[in-house]
Amino acid sequence: MQRKLSIIILFLVSSLISVSQTPKSDFSHIEIIIDSADFQNIIKNSFIKDSLGSCQYDTLQKSPLVISYYINGLESFIHFNPNKGHFASQRGTTYLIFQSRRPGQGKELEEQWKSVTTDSLKSYNFKGPDFLLTEIVLKKHWDISGSKTNHLIPMLSSYSVATYKKWGLGDSSEVSMKDFIGGDSTKRFIKILSVKLSITNNELSSLASMLKVTGYEMIGSKFVKQGQPEILFTINERENEFKIKELVLQLIKPSADKVLNFDTIILDITKDKAKFVFK
Repeated sequence: MQRKLSIIILFLVSSLISVSQTPKSDFSHIEIIIDSADFQNIIKNSFIKDSLGSCQYDTLQKSPLVISYYINGLESFIHFNPNKGHFASQRGTTYLIFQSRRPGQGKELEEQWKSVTTDSLKSYNFKGPDFLLTEIVLKKHWDISGSKTNHLIPMLSSYSVATYKKWGLGDSSEVSMKDFIGGDSTKRFIKILSVKLSITNNELSSLASMLKVTGYEMIGSKFVKQGQPEILFTINERENEFKIKELVLQLIKPSADKVLNFDTIILDITKDKAKFVFK
């Protein structure tokens, strides 16, 4: 309790810091490391493939290579990785990833995060086949492949100006996540409504500082920002349990109620909501 009170006080005090020049960032996506067996069952599930979202595969650019699975919504998306290769010891690790609305703001994001945290940060450029992306994480999260425990990993990101120009998004205009993702809207969930986390006090402190930069407000045991997913948390100091407990999605249209049971994951569909529960 003492630790949580200190975090609340720090969050309130940091509100006095001028953030008028802070780049505007939106929730982009969540990345979750799950059991390999559940990963295989999820990518084969017909409801997820045909109704929940627009799904695609990718290859994680780490060694050894790991196949990733994306479920795209209209305003945010989900990224699943199996606990293999680079993530062999990371079942339950969860990334919360925010993206600047304007390109080329990696340095500004890093400086703003530094101004509200005592954690050491790591900024690096990730080069894809047709893009350059700056990502900022805690330095201790730069390489977790050898870690014996899993993690909650808050991340800020910003694409390069050249990337936005190449994609026809302009070089300085604000781009919403809906416009950024684009694509066919007939087979998508709309957005992530809420994320419920189970994290340590230290992880809460790091999360709070990052969310401060993105414009969230801490109210009791949750973080809120208009138009963005609600982020709820409970404190749990036990190691290697899922950092995420629930993920709630807004569906584009009501669906027949159903419950899909995987080994360590439940997907509960009720009318126009879908809820992943992680055990």
